[in-house]
Amino acid sequence: MIEYTVDHWQIKFIFQLKGSVFLKSLVLAVPSTIVALVLHMFVITRDADLSMGQFGSYNFVLGFLIVFRCQQAYSRFWEAASILQQVRGTWFNSISACFAFCSMAPEDATEVQKFKHALIRLASLLYCTSLQQVAACADEAFEIISLRGFEERSLLHLSNAPEKPLIVMQWIQQLVVKGHNQGTLKIPPPILSRVFQELSNGIIGITDAQKITDIPFPFPLAQLVATMLLVCAIMTPVALASTMTSSVWCGVLTFATVFCFTGINFIAAEIEMPFGDDPNDLPMHALQSSLNSALIHLLDDESAFCPKFVLTEELLLCPTEPCPDYLMSHSQYKVFKEGNGRNGSNDPEELNKRRSKIQRIHAKGAHLVAATDGVLKGGAAIQIDSIAMEEIHQTLQQTDIHSLEEPPIAEEIHQTLQQTDIHSLEEPPIAEDIGEGQAAPVKASSIRVPGTRHGLPPEPRERIPAAPAAGESSRENSRVSADRGRRVDENVCRDRDANSVGAISHSRGVGADT
Repeated sequence: MIEYTVDHWQIKFIFQLKGSVFLKSLVLAVPSTIVALVLHMFVITRDADLSMGQFGSYNFVLGFLIVFRCQQAYSRFWEAASILQQVRGTWFNSISACFAFCSMAPEDATEVQKFKHALIRLASLLYCTSLQQVAACADEAFEIISLRGFEERSLLHLSNAPEKPLIVMQWIQQLVVKGHNQGTLKIPPPILSRVFQELSNGIIGITDAQKITDIPFPFPLAQLVATMLLVCAIMTPVALASTMTSSVWCGVLTFATVFCFTGINFIAAEIEMPFGDDPNDLPMHALQSSLNSALIHLLDDESAFCPKFVLTEELLLCPTEPCPDYLMSHSQYKVFKEGNGRNGSNDPEELNKRRSKIQRIHAKGAHLVAATDGVLKGGAAIQIDSIAMEEIHQTLQQTDIHSLEEPPIAEEIHQTLQQTDIHSLEEPPIAEDIGEGQAAPVKASSIRVPGTRHGLPPEPRERIPAAPAAGESSRENSRVSADRGRRVDENVCRDRDANSVGAISHSRGVGADT
């Protein structure tokens, strides 16, 4: 199948000859035009008895038959493409369901891996044998995932089978049932029956597609259309040379009539059998390779488990954003590359600049997170309290990482850390070790900023001196007082609970002595 790009004015692609019917149409159109010019200028005189209405009725019947054939041919082509894609989707869905319900137990890891590799190889073989059953190609050796590891005796049996897809599907069903019985595939019975249903739906689709290969366009209609086209190529020059006074218009109308009729008929003949290896047929080899790639990706560990998700306050609003370039599908990337994307440019240098900018933004965000994660003293982390965390998060949200020239954090974050009262933190021993006027290096620990990536090591930071208690703001003083009051209340409650427990124990001891 030819993949072509339509430009804005839809002019450039009309000069493409691969897969075009122009050359075939010229074989009849050019000789008819030459005959019409010769007859008009040298041979035939004007005939008043012959009118264009009589010749038009013949062209109407011919045009109706050609359009009917083209409609039927396109219906066969679209049905064939739909069936192959539907079969691919149903079989891949069943394989993916089996992968999702594989055992997670460590002792079953070897059997699960063996089951997965055998399953994707049989699925690839099933799609290959199905394409071979409907294809009419000179090269039907479609690429499959290697079958090494299976018994040669079984493969020889498959080579002699008249309906190879049915045998392969039976092997897949037996493999799934065996895995279910052995505990490798821990799948509920309703889901298991759905897997078998998807497999059977794919086989029904392949059987439905086989009718397109086995049943061609009806011979009488094809014969009648071909005969009428030949008559049209002969009679059109005679009729136009006898009725028209201008030699130029006689040649132009003869060429246009014969060229259009023969071109539409050749289009119908090209697409009515879509399982061949002509340029306009379906890409059978590409369909098989696409399924192989999808099955192999199922084996990756990243595909087997759902990615972790961290819900933050910012994400509660469900913000929307453009899809990143690296997450575009193949077809979307081609449209983007051709200039129909968001930037409207098909310059490779422009695309590389955009990708580099995205990478720089991610790197700056990672350094920013690493730089503001926590505070250390002698290898022991000091946990920043909730109010300081909120201030840091607000500062980070107000900081545009796109405008940062270097990865180090902004001065506002340093000021926020300097204003934090280290004596009011939950671990006083560490705070006392630091003391006033000393400094602490920065280390990544627990603070996370939405919208950034991790993985880059933190860079060394300047030592941040602790602020004296006399310079605290009113809000900091109130917060410190509240924290001290809360700790006093906790100590009182703790003492009261201890007294209550002691009283209960004393009463029990007195009762036992009595």
